[in-house]
Amino acid sequence: MLHPERSCRPSAEELELIWSSMSSLGKPSTCNCVGNVNLMEPDELRYACRWGSEGDVGRLLDIGMDPNTMGAIHHAAERGSKAIVQALLNGNANVDTTNPVGQTALHCASRNGFDGVVELLLENQASVNAEDENGQTALHAAAAQGYVNIVNILLEAGADTYLEDLDGDTAIHFADRSHHADIVELLENYTHQAI
Repeated sequence: MLHPERSCRPSAEELELIWSSMSSLGKPSTCNCVGNVNLMEPDELRYACRWGSEGDVGRLLDIGMDPNTMGAIHHAAERGSKAIVQALLNGNANVDTTNPVGQTALHCASRNGFDGVVELLLENQASVNAEDENGQTALHAAAAQGYVNIVNILLEAGADTYLEDLDGDTAIHFADRSHHADIVELLENYTHQAI
């Protein structure tokens, strides 16, 4: 949890997964020996997508694991693993499947700055304006984090700059609050050109 690289830190979902896996195996819940946890099948694919290699994911898909396992493509996208995302898509993963908070893999890749994965997902017909449970899109995520290149990619793919989240905020609001003046200017210019 203290890894200096944000993308390498476990999410709350992963910690819950580890906790529940250990509890179901009768192991003490205070153990932090992740390498010793025997995961159940869907958990194994999610874990491999988050921490494994393309080979691990390929092996699991080859033995019949469901490429649409909740969270699998999201973990691969948020860590920027284009090869694993491609392997899941080759296995017929739904490009727009959502995680427990309604985010697609496009949200995850956009939020974490992985333009290669964003492009791959869009090439595979990802919905550029998909909204999560808070009404936020991938454009909101990229604008908030200051990823100019991803904002451009999303705009070229047809991202709607007028979409508001549940609080009435557009991507411009997110960029402005995070002090990303270059993205505010880009979005304002794009919005004015579209009128």
